[in-house]
Amino acid sequence: MLFGGPVKARALDAAGREIASDFIAPSQPRAPQVLRLRADGIVIVELAGGSNEALLFKLCVEGGRGDGKTCETFEGLKPADKAFDRIAHHGYLFEPLKRGEPLRLTDAVDQRTLPPRRGNDGDAEVFFPAGGLRVTLPHACVAVELHLMVFTSSGIKAVGLDAGGRAVAGDGGSAPQGQPLVITLRAKQGDGIAAIEIHGGGGEALLYRLCCLGGEGAHRCVDFDELDRPARKVARLVHAGIVFEAASGKPELALVDMVDEAAEPDRAGRDQRRELRFPGHGLRIELPAACSRVALDLMLFGNGPLRGHALDASGARVWRGETTAPAKQPAKLDIRGRGIRVIELFGASDVVALYQLCHEPDAEVPDEPPEDDGCCKPARPALSAPLAERAQAMVTTASAVAMVQPVAVVTGIVGDRPRDGWVGEVIEQHQGRDGRRCALVRFHPRAGVAGPWNGLRIQVPAGKTVTLVSVCGIDQRAADARE
Repeated sequence: MLFGGPVKARALDAAGREIASDFIAPSQPRAPQVLRLRADGIVIVELAGGSNEALLFKLCVEGGRGDGKTCETFEGLKPADKAFDRIAHHGYLFEPLKRGEPLRLTDAVDQRTLPPRRGNDGDAEVFFPAGGLRVTLPHACVAVELHLMVFTSSGIKAVGLDAGGRAVAGDGGSAPQGQPLVITLRAKQGDGIAAIEIHGGGGEALLYRLCCLGGEGAHRCVDFDELDRPARKVARLVHAGIVFEAASGKPELALVDMVDEAAEPDRAGRDQRRELRFPGHGLRIELPAACSRVALDLMLFGNGPLRGHALDASGARVWRGETTAPAKQPAKLDIRGRGIRVIELFGASDVVALYQLCHEPDAEVPDEPPEDDGCCKPARPALSAPLAERAQAMVTTASAVAMVQPVAVVTGIVGDRPRDGWVGEVIEQHQGRDGRRCALVRFHPRAGVAGPWNGLRIQVPAGKTVTLVSVCGIDQRAADARE
C-alpha cells in the first residue's frame, strides 16, 4: 500500500542477477496494489521507492516447493589446514580429476548473505585444483545446479555424466572475480546425472553449493551437527522427523564429539561436530515414512558386531545384517527392503556413535499398513524379539487382529526396568464413515504376574495413533494395608 511515491521491485537469482522487475505508482490513497514478479529461480526480491510512506502487508510465492530440489551447502563441514586426495560428505564424493592434485577445505565464501559474497561464515567450501574436480552424487538427478566462485579471470566448464560415464549434459560460464557463478546442467529426457566433472578455474575456484533437481531428490541425509548438546543424557531424541530411542527406555542417548569426519578415512577423534552416542545393547529408530533404503554411518567403541534388523509398518522383518568393521573404524549398514519404518540395532559390547543417516522414501508403499486380508494371521508388533526386554502384548482374537493390526505393545515397569508384557482384550470396535477403524482395547497384567509396577510403557506402531483413555490400579500401600 502506497502513501507516498512509486515503488519498483526487482527479482534476483542466486547469483544476484536481475531476472524480473515490476513498477507501481500511487493511484488512489490507501488503495492496495500488487507487484508481480515472474521468473524461474527467484531467490531475492528488492523493493525501492515509496518515499518512506509504503508498507508491505502480503507476500505470495508460487513454485517455491514441490520441484524436488535438494541442496548441499557443506554446512557443518569445517575448513582444514591440510590437503585431501578425496573428500566424502553427506553421500557426495569429491576427487581431483588429475591424480595427485590436492583438494582443500577453505572458508572463503559467506553464504549468510544473498547473494553469497567473498568472506567467511565458519563453514567450508571445496577448493579444487587447476586440473579440475569430479563430484560423484549419492543418487542420480535430472538436473544439477553448481554454485561456484572463481578468483581469477578463467571460466568454468562442467559436464554431467550418467552412471555409465556417458556425457548427458554440459554447460559453462564465467563471472567477475569473487562473484557467484551458477551453472545448471540438465540431462536429456530419460537420462540422469550421476557424476559431474568441473574444468577450469585456474586453480583458484571453489564449489560452495550443489543442488539436485528432480530424479531421486527425496533422498535425504541427516546428521546431528546443528543440534544443541543437552546437559544430560536422554532416553528419546526426535530430529528431522526421525525418532531415536534407547531400547531400555532409560536416558542413555547423548550428543558427543567422538568421531573425526575430517580425517580420511573417518577415525576416532574430534572435529567439533556432533554424533549420537547410544549403548551397544540397543537403539530403536523410527522413520517418518516408509523407505526402500536406509544407510547408517557408525563407529563402534567396543567389541562387535553391531547387529540390526528393519521392520515394515506391520512389524514384519524386511532386512537383517551386521557390521564388519573393527572397533574405532568407520562402519556402515546399508539397509534395503520394502516399506522400512523401524530399525533396531543391538549386540555390541560398548557404546556406538551414529553420525549420519540417509534415507530414500519407498514410493510403492503407502504410509499406512495394508488392510487385513481376512486370513486372521497374528500381527507382529513393530518392536520385536531380539530386544528381549520388550515382552509383546499380543491381542489374540481374530476380530482384534483385524481391527488394531499392528497392535500396541504395553509393558509393565518394575523398578526402573520394563519387564512384564501385558495382555490386550478388545472391548469395543468402531468403523467411521470414512472407512477408518478403531478399537477400544484393555490391557492388564498376565495371570500370575504380581508386580508391583512403578509405571508402564506404551509402544505405538508406525503409522498408528493410540489414545490413552484411562489408567486404573491399586496403590501398593493400600494393598499392603489390606493384607
